Amino acid sequence: MTFLPLFAALSLNIGVGLIGVLLACHNILRAAVQPFFGNLADRFNRRTLVTIGAVSHIIFFLLIPGEYSYWQLLVLVAFGGVAAAVAMPALTALYTGQGRTSGMGTAMSLDTLAMAIGMGIGPIVGGIVADALNTASVFYFSAAVQLVGVALFFVLTRDYSSSSTGIA
Repeated sequence: MTFLPLFAALSLNIGVGLIGVLLACHNILRAAVQPFFGNLADRFNRRTLVTIGAVSHIIFFLLIPGEYSYWQLLVLVAFGGVAAAVAMPALTALYTGQGRTSGMGTAMSLDTLAMAIGMGIGPIVGGIVADALNTASVFYFSAAVQLVGVALFFVLTRDYSSSSTGIA
């Protein structure tokens, strides 16, 4: 998402104010629909919800580097916000389940550590990719990294698929 403003400004010639609306739409919509998906995470397989949300977010990243009008990009960004919202409550519930085994502080701190590493390294690696290729390539690279992450998640959480909520 760090490169969405750059892509919108450089490739689509969208102004700074409208880019702010794009980012706000993504974040506000993600927050607004999370309670709905949180309710689903309490009733359905959490591993499946995380996978659906992550794959949807990969599709979002693959679609970003297209030729869009502002309104089309706004709809796409809204889709990305909803895709992120599908996964987050279920993922947080899985952390909580793991916290019961390894300790809540340990589970949450590992989540925070992983997020901090991604937010620190992601823009640097994205900048290297953009410099070597172009800004659009950053989204394809990010989608590939996310695909590897989803595959690892799917393999490493296979023990959680035995119950409807994903908690063994």
